[in-house]
Amino acid sequence: SNEEQLTTLQKELEFIESYNLLLKTRFGSGFQPVIRIEEKMKEYLLPPMTLQLLIENAVKHNIVDPDTPLTVQLYTQDEKLVVTNNLQKKNKAVVSNKVGLSNIISKYKLLNYPDVEIKETADEFRVVLPLIKNMH
Repeated sequence: SNEEQLTTLQKELEFIESYNLLLKTRFGSGFQPVIRIEEKMKEYLLPPMTLQLLIENAVKHNIVDPDTPLTVQLYTQDEKLVVTNNLQKKNKAVVSNKVGLSNIISKYKLLNYPDVEIKETADEFRVVLPLIKNMH
């Protein structure tokens, strides 16, 4: 039954393409998505809406401007999905209830999957998500 709570990376990517298009329309060259996903990984599973939450998070907390573009990278590595963005925090603190990230973390815990790794450095925010092998 757990797998019903999951979707393929392929489906998530199709959805995120439309979402990224909206952001490109809104921010122009200020929003730079870079997607490099290995073909064989597209059948792997993850909780639905994960990618949108992570991209939304990046846009919410960072300056997105043609002068200082926000680059969001999605790529696969060692059966994991890595989502990074350059860190350029908004001067005014954004009210954050951290719901997006904690939702993702608790979904993984609930399904007994390996932990989500979150790492922030001086210039980068990185989330590493375990991808789940599709048994079908």
